Amino acid sequence: MKTFGLDVDLADLFQFTGVPYKTMLTTLELRFGVRLPLDVFFDRHMPTLLAKIGSEIKLFDDVEACLDRLAERPLALATSSPGWYVKAVLEHFPALSVFRRVVCADDVKHGKPHPEAFLSAAASIGFDANDCVAIEDSTNGVASAKAAGCYTIGVQRDLRIDLSHADELVDSLAEVERLPSSASG
Repeated sequence: MKTFGLDVDLADLFQFTGVPYKTMLTTLELRFGVRLPLDVFFDRHMPTLLAKIGSEIKLFDDVEACLDRLAERPLALATSSPGWYVKAVLEHFPALSVFRRVVCADDVKHGKPHPEAFLSAAASIGFDANDCVAIEDSTNGVASAKAAGCYTIGVQRDLRIDLSHADELVDSLAEVERLPSSASG
């Protein structure tokens, strides 16, 4: 954000975890009175973000084992990230190929915490969201999944992020051994 003349620290950015960049930039525009066009933001930051995939941006250690355990289920990914970023991440990390469908920020009109991403992801694999389990690690993601009707497991990786509204809290994906029997996808 310094390239736009904004003095925003990491703690300020936690509130934007799990929301689309457009929402973040609009909020920062209002807060700082500085215009932050999405296309300009991406032009400046896309090369940096893409270069960090695999070096600084990595999968959490527990992701691959969890996906292996769940691979037989129909899985969909509901993310607030833009399509270009999701495509690059999926190409770099083969373990993520278990997702049958991906719904990203480009695919929805309303970003998280609105339920649209989870409703779309569930429908894309042939399920009603009420029959699905969502695994989330952001406040906005948990709110979105809950609003869609998903049974929601919050992965508490950082205590500064409030996931208390999840149906179940775990410290690690290693704790996601079984999914509730009422959820089929």
